[in-house]
Amino acid sequence: MMPRSPIPVRAAHDLLQRFAPPIKAGTPGEIVDMAENGLYSYTVTFHAAELNGGAATLRDLCRTDLSEA
Repeated sequence: MMPRSPIPVRAAHDLLQRFAPPIKAGTPGEIVDMAENGLYSYTVTFHAAELNGGAATLRDLCRTDLSEA
């Protein structure tokens, strides 16, 4: 099985998760993993200069948290 290419997305609204930096609406990112547990759950790496190290990965995001890039 070939690895999937990351899927470009943007944060649809401000995202706050425990132990992760806040992600502002419109921040670009890419879906790096999807899990199907009834509904799809996404793991997304967001890229922005204001993030520590330039990137942050958030897990358990849903479709309404993301918009097309």
